[in-house]
Amino acid sequence: MNKINKTFRFLNGHANRLLTLSVVGFIFPLLLLSGVGLYAIITYGYIHYFVLVLLLSSLLIAIPRWILQKQYKRPATHITEESLVDPSPDWSEEERRIWDKLNASINQKLQQNNDWLALKDHGLALALEVAQAYGKQELDFTVPEGLTMLEEISRRYRKVLNEHLPAIDKISISQAKRLYDFHDKYGAAAKETYKYGMLAWRALRMTNPITGLASEVRGKLLGSMSDQALAAVQNKAKRALLQEVVKVGIDLYSGRFVIEQSQVGNSKVYQHDDTQLAIPPEPVRVCLVGQVSVGKSSLVNALIKSMGAEQDPLPSTHTVGVYPCVIDGEEQLRLIDMAGLDGSQTTLENTLTEITQSDLVLWVFKANQPSRQLDIALQQQLDAFYADKKNISRKKPQIIGVLNQVDKLKPTHQWAPPYNLNDNANAKVKNINDALAFNRSTLGLTNLYPLALPENKPSWGLDSLEAEIQAQYEHAKNVQLNRRRTDSQSTAGFKGQSKRLFKAGKRVAKLSLDKKP
Repeated sequence: MNKINKTFRFLNGHANRLLTLSVVGFIFPLLLLSGVGLYAIITYGYIHYFVLVLLLSSLLIAIPRWILQKQYKRPATHITEESLVDPSPDWSEEERRIWDKLNASINQKLQQNNDWLALKDHGLALALEVAQAYGKQELDFTVPEGLTMLEEISRRYRKVLNEHLPAIDKISISQAKRLYDFHDKYGAAAKETYKYGMLAWRALRMTNPITGLASEVRGKLLGSMSDQALAAVQNKAKRALLQEVVKVGIDLYSGRFVIEQSQVGNSKVYQHDDTQLAIPPEPVRVCLVGQVSVGKSSLVNALIKSMGAEQDPLPSTHTVGVYPCVIDGEEQLRLIDMAGLDGSQTTLENTLTEITQSDLVLWVFKANQPSRQLDIALQQQLDAFYADKKNISRKKPQIIGVLNQVDKLKPTHQWAPPYNLNDNANAKVKNINDALAFNRSTLGLTNLYPLALPENKPSWGLDSLEAEIQAQYEHAKNVQLNRRRTDSQSTAGFKGQSKRLFKAGKRVAKLSLDKKP
């Protein structure tokens, strides 16, 4: 470090002389060496080989680069896979849409002005767009939250730079400042000297037109590549900074910065299920919903048996039942058997509450019951809940549809599983596929699995359903984390304000006592 500081002091003190010394010490020997080499090439008759090597070396780099550009070309408004900043896994679907929309806004702003000095205005504009997406006004946050936002942007952006920009941790602010000062003071003169030197070098090189032309082509190709590579690195760094502004803004306006990690506790519904079980992480909360007599309780029994859980078979229930599913000594799932939809508003509201407090939903339908009015009403209430701006930060649990009792579809006398759903020549399979298509179109479900759990007959479809539950397990964990944060915000905010009020009261009381004679 001392050597570097001495070097900068020497550059500042002798800059005018260094320009002359640079010409004499570097450019002239380079020209001399090039002239000697060119003379040797011409003398020994290697000129054509030399030109061929120059062109081939240029094409070996230019052609793969052109192919890669064609292969990975993307629209300017689309976020590519090379983005340095990724969205948070516990965001809601609406927050992901906000993220995608503002990423397009980032690209548009950088196309209009990608200067480093313009990033401040871009960042403020993006912060306003995030606030508007949440239905809030500009700068609608407290002073501690604003400071937290700046601190978080700096922390995250520092991590991005350390991971993606080489040697960024070796450059100090003082070194960068000296370089900029030196550039501002002598940059124009150095640029002029370099320009005239290159003109002289090109003039000398064109004394042999063949060699000069080949060198010009090679210089243009490689120079263009290096300039584009440098511009790409800078564009990624600029985009990453603005993406961090958007990402932190989403976390801020969603209330995630109101509480600290230590204040994230267990959700209210989890405590209501069993107040004795408070060991995080919580088991995935799987809610089973559907109309009356669709076979939810039978499905709970089948899942517990099939997964080898430490539970006895459960009787049918007409009220909400909570069943821990312990596997290998650990409670991994918590099955919530809801009362069936019966058309009453109370049941509908209770079911909606349980769904929004769950991590995964099994929506069970009876295959030979075409009426879906009660299911449609629940779906409309569910869509309205997550469309409400006050619930914009809630992550919606994944819904897995279960078309139960497919063994009762026509022909009812036929039941010989397993069935190949691609075999529409089979009358049973055709009716199963028709029922699946009807329910998918009616309720807009993408994940819908046929199931049959008849008594004294072989069951079918349970393995596929279990595999889908396992596939959605990680997503359910992210839904749970989102739910726990949301449940903890109000409690944490009250506790924080109470602590501040208590501390303020102590200070006032202490000052009052100190002023007494």
